[in-house]
Amino acid sequence: MVAEKERTVTATSTDAAPGFIAHVDPNEIQVDTNVRTVVTLDPEFVESIRQHGVLEPVVCCRDEDGTLKVRMGQRRTLAARDAGRPTIPAYIVDGDNTTVDRIVQQLAENDQRSALSQGERALAYRQLTLEGISVAQVAKRTGASKADIQAAIKVTEGHSTVEALHEFPIAFDHAAAILEFEEYPELHSSLIETASTNPDRFAHHLERAKQDRDQAILVAAEAERFAALGITVLEEVPEDRWYSIHRVIDKNGRSINPDEFEALEIPADHKAVTIRSTWWNDRLNVARFIREPESHGYTPSAEDGSSDAPLTDEQKAERKAERKALIENNKAMDAATVVRREFLATLLSRKTLPKDAGTFIARALTAYRGRTGGGITEGNALAIELLGLEGKTSHYGPTPLDKYMDEGGSPARATLAIAMGGIERVMHRQSWRMPTEEDATWLTQLEEWGYTLSDVERIITDTIAERNGSAAVA
Repeated sequence: MVAEKERTVTATSTDAAPGFIAHVDPNEIQVDTNVRTVVTLDPEFVESIRQHGVLEPVVCCRDEDGTLKVRMGQRRTLAARDAGRPTIPAYIVDGDNTTVDRIVQQLAENDQRSALSQGERALAYRQLTLEGISVAQVAKRTGASKADIQAAIKVTEGHSTVEALHEFPIAFDHAAAILEFEEYPELHSSLIETASTNPDRFAHHLERAKQDRDQAILVAAEAERFAALGITVLEEVPEDRWYSIHRVIDKNGRSINPDEFEALEIPADHKAVTIRSTWWNDRLNVARFIREPESHGYTPSAEDGSSDAPLTDEQKAERKAERKALIENNKAMDAATVVRREFLATLLSRKTLPKDAGTFIARALTAYRGRTGGGITEGNALAIELLGLEGKTSHYGPTPLDKYMDEGGSPARATLAIAMGGIERVMHRQSWRMPTEEDATWLTQLEEWGYTLSDVERIITDTIAERNGSAAVA
């Protein structure tokens, strides 16, 4: 119910101003779907409204049938209902109450009060495009970038990712990348944690997650193949009379060839495999086992064919931990290589090259002459890749770099790419195990240019710093 005061204000104000203040029963105000999808009415807020009332008027529009609809002030209206307030002050405006205008104004109003979650903002952008507004128009009316709006709209396709955006302050471009991992909960959660707590490391973590996902797909496909053959797929190396095929021999003294395993005339429940990822992302390590080989005409041999004393449980645990660390760091280095080279390509594509590019090139031709010279001799393949040029290279004859220069390419950019490519080409997945001064200095140079080192790359710089007795690499 609208209080009597409204009629008095209406009679004196409607011709002089675009709106008027009225005291309105909050239960008679219609609360439309708001861009704030999660309305938090904490007890302190409701109690404040109960004791002091709504101190700042909500903004409402009157519909054609006279219904008042809240445009700004959803939380205050709902809190007033909960607090049992008979009326609240409302600034009532006439005019356009379209969905588009409402959403745009609510985006601005909510940000000025209590910042929207990224999830609420993403859903608001999606609502706007569903109303037929182009991304460019949404950007113009909200002040957001087109790239952010496009990423935000993409994110709304995933339930779990949108839920995360309601809770964590994740950048939309990161959220769009996380969306691809909704079918992999552990990777999804891990990426959300990195994006919300350590966004500078997100690119490295994302590349690792891609590797793990690709490995999981390969493992699942191979496990499905063995299961279809009736062969048991085990998570751990089996015990209790299970023997690796490398530890059994037939009556002719011959060991079992892995390629023969599937066709062995042995009951399926006496054959099993474990499937592991390897150092190389496109390969799998499939270990094959036979249970009670004696009952099938095979003879168990010495463990691994070795005469060494068997390992203790502690030694086995140590070796397992060492191998796990080795595999993890090798994979991390692979991921870092992808991210590092993407950074270099972006750096070369910028309008302005680093200020110290000339100094770096000079060092590349002197201190790094072995690496740079090797890259030149091989045809500058990595430099060509970093510049985004097309075509193959070789030790002899013209290369895409020749064409780049013939067509008016930047000499400084080409020279910097050659220097970068020559140095970077020597970095490899084992560099963290055998760090050199050159590797550490190169990574430090990248860090000065704005690159964020991954944990495995930090092993290189920290090892050299410790070796030199300093806290940082010069």
